[in-house]
Amino acid sequence: MRASPTILKTVLVLILVVVALGALVVLRSIPALATAAREASIAQDALVRASDLWEVQGIAGAHTAIVELTRARTTLARASERIEAQVFLSYVPIAGSVRVAAMNATRGAEHWVRGGHLLATIAADVDRLGTRFGGRSFRSLSDAEQAQITALVGSAALRLRTANAAFAAGDALLAQARCPRAVRRIVPQCASLDGALGSPTIVAQREQLRGVTQTATALVDSLGGAEPTSILLLFLNNTELRPGGGFLGTYGLAEVAGGSLTRFTTDDVYNLDREVVGEIQIAPPAPFREQGIVQYWYLRDANWSPDFAESSRTVLDFYEREHGPGNPEVVVGFTPTLAAALLMITGPITVEGVRFDAGNIADELEYQVEKAYATRGIPQPRRKDIIAPLSTAVIDRFYDIPLRELTRVLGALRAAVAERQLMAYSTNETFQHAFEQIAVAGRVAPIVHGEDFLMVVDANLGALKTDSVMDRRTTYAITPDAAGGYTGTVTLTYRNTGTFTWKTTRYQTYTRVYFPPGTRLYRVTGAATSADVLEELDRAAFGTFWSIEPGQTASLTFTVGLAPEIVARIRAGEYALHVQKQLGLPSPTTLTVDHEFGIPVETASPAEVPAAWGDGRYTVETDLRVDQRFRVRVAP
Repeated sequence: MRASPTILKTVLVLILVVVALGALVVLRSIPALATAAREASIAQDALVRASDLWEVQGIAGAHTAIVELTRARTTLARASERIEAQVFLSYVPIAGSVRVAAMNATRGAEHWVRGGHLLATIAADVDRLGTRFGGRSFRSLSDAEQAQITALVGSAALRLRTANAAFAAGDALLAQARCPRAVRRIVPQCASLDGALGSPTIVAQREQLRGVTQTATALVDSLGGAEPTSILLLFLNNTELRPGGGFLGTYGLAEVAGGSLTRFTTDDVYNLDREVVGEIQIAPPAPFREQGIVQYWYLRDANWSPDFAESSRTVLDFYEREHGPGNPEVVVGFTPTLAAALLMITGPITVEGVRFDAGNIADELEYQVEKAYATRGIPQPRRKDIIAPLSTAVIDRFYDIPLRELTRVLGALRAAVAERQLMAYSTNETFQHAFEQIAVAGRVAPIVHGEDFLMVVDANLGALKTDSVMDRRTTYAITPDAAGGYTGTVTLTYRNTGTFTWKTTRYQTYTRVYFPPGTRLYRVTGAATSADVLEELDRAAFGTFWSIEPGQTASLTFTVGLAPEIVARIRAGEYALHVQKQLGLPSPTTLTVDHEFGIPVETASPAEVPAAWGDGRYTVETDLRVDQRFRVRVAP
């Protein structure tokens, strides 16, 4: 049965009327959406200005940042009201999705601005206290004044948790703020609103804020709570470099409760090891046995992994096996490099008639525990007793310095983290996640698909404290090969500037070089032993033993075939390299990247000197005081 022409015409008219009404609703809403997009953009600018203020001025910029964030909150609230007012869009196909995306974007942004505002108020309160008490030391404060600071810490803890919740809520909403692809060309304002708060700058700032807040919350909860937090301190001597940061000759145990240090002790790690000789008979890593260093594995050699979390788990296992005191849930490792930086702030400290300062801390302490103890009649098991009063004196000195000087302490700690001289690990997942967010965890970087990677890890085996006199140069070069791939060559050139003394000798090291998985070893030259082919930390690693005599220079070269993923990225026109510094490396290593791609280099970061532009080669010399990253675009 066929429908009559009249019915068809009626249906057609109804369809046209619905489409027309829908179009009118959408057209009517476009100005509101456009205004909302502009307001979201204004809010984004306010966020960027607030972040810039924090970056440049720190806490001092908090008051102005509050003004900017308040403006952002007001502007976003207006944008949300405009979008929510477009109720009729909910009944129009596609347009309803636009409205939902816009609402999620603005509401998510409001949560994030609220979280940032809470952080800024904490910073402003700290700034006010700094103005009032900045010239005073913590020890000089009265009980009432200390109570005022404690109350601020409690208030800050609540605001930090609220800020964290706001950031999480904002993330959940922003994840749903996706403008329908079909609408982006028709309504540009939709795409603009969609990405108004999703720029790389804002995303990076959000991640940084999240890390800072989570870490601060974790620290306030752990250090400010009534229950004590037990911390295992690893004194890592990087003049005798080991993969986990330095030789573990001394450990300490600290307990913190209610914001106060309630216990602090140190001891020679050999005193623990000595008690379990014959009881523990665990085979050490192969290089220890092959070089005749030790027959069995003990706590002093436990930090064999270049990843601090992996290393700390092994350390905690041995600490428990050797009946170490307490039940630590946090491990903190630091080197004499950090100790010297802190003594730059406190000034010289004299303990038991011995003067320690930033220039002599490593050498003088080494002399006291290796030589001077005997002349002073101190028994060998107690040769490191001086470390406890020295550490306590440093802590006491910080109680006496003006509170405004604590910003210098924070600066020294930040530098130590960036230079991998200070690392932390926790068995508590919340703490560990926070440590990773602020890069204090000392982790080997996660694998990035298609990114080249290099890390050189030395293990001083039987070379005393010779790392203190070693000059290091690392060169990484790649060249095209006949098979259409690329060959990589890592050349390590080390100079031993020392002599034969009680402290320095020939440098003997087991060196591992880490590459992306899939890297193939072709050959090693300059080694004293054959190379080990390893798979560690989800990477290809190659290790061998070599030595450098005092006053001599030697080179060790690893020649490899680049992983297929890296070759594919170069052929696609993109090359990225992450060179990671070894934990505790005591002095800057000169690093040269010398890559011949065989095809023209278009752009690179960091850039070469202008005279080297315009060919297929990329050459840059820098150092490894901190991790380094390189990006090169070549003609595909």
